[in-house]
Amino acid sequence: MSDSLPSGLCRRLLTIVTVLWLTVGTASPSEGRTTCNEQAVESGSVETFSNQFFSRAMAEYGIPGVSFAVVQDGEVIFAEGYGYARLNEGIAVHPASTLFNAGSVGKLFTWTAVMQLVEQGLVDLNADVNEYLGSVHIAETYKQPVTLAHLLTHTAGFEDSIIGSLARTPEETLTPPAYAARFQPARVRAPGELTSYSNYGAALAGVIVEHVSGMPFHTYIQRHIFSPLGMDSSTFEQPLPHNLEARAAYGYTHQSDRFVEAPVYYANIMPAGMGYFTTIDIAHFIAAHLEGGEYRGRRILEPQTVAEMHRRQFSNDPRISGTTYGFLEYERNGRRFLWHTGTAPTQFHSLVLMAPDEGVGIVMCSNSVDRRLSHDLMVEFIDNFFPRAPDAVGTDAQPHSENQLARYAGSYRLTVHSHTTVSKVSAIGMETRIVANGDGTLTARQQTGETSDWAMIDPHLFKRIDGDDLLAFRESASQHITHLFFGSQPAFSYERIRWYDTTAFQLPLLIFSLSGLFGGLAAAPVGSLIRRRRHQVSQREAALARRARQAATLASALLVAFALGYVATNAAVVFAQSGLLVHLVYSLPILASGLTLGVIISAAMSWRQRWWTPVGRTLFTLNVLALSSSLWLLNYWNLLGFHF
Repeated sequence: MSDSLPSGLCRRLLTIVTVLWLTVGTASPSEGRTTCNEQAVESGSVETFSNQFFSRAMAEYGIPGVSFAVVQDGEVIFAEGYGYARLNEGIAVHPASTLFNAGSVGKLFTWTAVMQLVEQGLVDLNADVNEYLGSVHIAETYKQPVTLAHLLTHTAGFEDSIIGSLARTPEETLTPPAYAARFQPARVRAPGELTSYSNYGAALAGVIVEHVSGMPFHTYIQRHIFSPLGMDSSTFEQPLPHNLEARAAYGYTHQSDRFVEAPVYYANIMPAGMGYFTTIDIAHFIAAHLEGGEYRGRRILEPQTVAEMHRRQFSNDPRISGTTYGFLEYERNGRRFLWHTGTAPTQFHSLVLMAPDEGVGIVMCSNSVDRRLSHDLMVEFIDNFFPRAPDAVGTDAQPHSENQLARYAGSYRLTVHSHTTVSKVSAIGMETRIVANGDGTLTARQQTGETSDWAMIDPHLFKRIDGDDLLAFRESASQHITHLFFGSQPAFSYERIRWYDTTAFQLPLLIFSLSGLFGGLAAAPVGSLIRRRRHQVSQREAALARRARQAATLASALLVAFALGYVATNAAVVFAQSGLLVHLVYSLPILASGLTLGVIISAAMSWRQRWWTPVGRTLFTLNVLALSSSLWLLNYWNLLGFHF
């Protein structure tokens, strides 16, 4: 099943790769760590853990191939491949030769490049990014400018949009500056207000690297990071160079107990991720970060820069984990860890986790996406090798009544979505529902079905009852609860939404709307047959009634046609190919809205002038209500008009 490394080769690899990432401060990288005789992990125990974990997790989550490496004090102490890189060809995963698309783990290279420019005095982290963007200009929506510090901490205040982020062919890809200028998202909040994970922010940082360095992004990374670190099997080029393409894994989806090869896409936001790496190569990079910016005598950052990069720079609440310049904090078992995951639309998933004080880190890459894999690996690795100290002091919960906790109850939506474009629909399913319980606790219910219970330990701060995670709420000046933040998700925020924003309201409304539209279409021919046998209204009334029915039927048909057209053309919108067909599809709701205004008036007239039978009038009114609610939903999700 796996192409495992022989033990002799594993030992030789101990001299090839280095460790993980650094503690905060300007002391030497190893200061404060365990000594060589008191290593945090051992290769034998790691091998046992790894074999057991991936044997279970790959089968449970449907993962065809995984590459895993553990580094400690500048050495790779374990590296293993499990499963297959290419199923049809029977090519097994090998940690030193199999390339994976690392997704957003690639952002760490972009942030490192920015910090190199900071070291050289070429950029200022606190200056307006417009000073370094050349032909690209960020809109001055707010008085406060966007800075590089905001980009590195995901606090710039951009909305999120997937439009134009991918391309189907290399010929269709855009350069980072071209993408940043053409698909600039709206600024929807002042910078520095809260974290909202931003691919555009990372892409913008790549534009700065290009403009300031005077070379293409992938060339800069190759010369200033990959080459010094001996990362010979890594690239941000697309398509992949021929010598690397033959070793790249294929991505897969797991469907009906079988693996289906995923399509290959190309990135217009390459600095935000989508680079290809071997697990061993990423271990080189992590080792350099852990060892104060140096790997095998080759330096990519000064120790003080690394320390500043790893220091907490922002937190939505000072009592919970925050963001550094590029990395994310994670606290468990009384220890601080640094981490980042990556997910690529080509069905790859990756994880980097580091224990800076102990000089230990792990790298995992897989060629199918189930985020439970990285979550479980992170938690179980920490619990196995960094357990809570027996004498650790817990935090006592503070008793509160259900009434006192009622102010936190409500629905909260993830802020990482579009507010102004058709890609706002990506916000569907991003809700967390908070319920106040009778026993003085809160329950958080995700739309994925996951639930968790929380007890208050401080004002606006809750601790997960069955774990270490923290949940913080933000209160406005008017003492209304406006946001919630999970300590385990420092780059993400949730904003409180109104009742009509919730899925609990909109899903039934959508079902009613679609039922009314299809029902109206189906009822039209049946009603026509019935009306031919009845002559209960005047000729004038019959003409008006007929036109009203025809208008309602046509409006219903236009909206049904849009629904079908939306499904058929949505991919074209994502790939920024909004040609004539897409514009024709999006013009259908506009036409339907004009007709609907007329039939709303007709619905009132049908009751006043007693058109048709009471049943006929009721069905017509329901059809009009379905038309109205459909248009409201389309307008809410930015689908009424051309919001590309």
